[in-house]
Amino acid sequence: MPICPKCKAEIKHLLAYSEVVNNFEIDINGEPFCFGNDNIEGYTTFECPECNEDLNFNEEEAIIFLRDKDELQKLVAEKIKKDETSKIK
Repeated sequence: MPICPKCKAEIKHLLAYSEVVNNFEIDINGEPFCFGNDNIEGYTTFECPECNEDLNFNEEEAIIFLRDKDELQKLVAEKIKKDETSKIK
């Protein structure tokens, strides 16, 4: 099972957050009506469900992480350590 590189909890899933843009029009009576599909815009963040920390994954990395690939977990831990070090400076 994957282990969160920040809080070290074993996790079965990640929380994913994306900005969704819903396009719509308003008719003459002031009633909104939708057209088209909702579109995900911009960046999706993936967070640990235990500590709610952003794990800095893209979608591909999140999937690999959840499949418990040791190599990716090591790379993520290194990336997080590097990010934390750069924030201190």
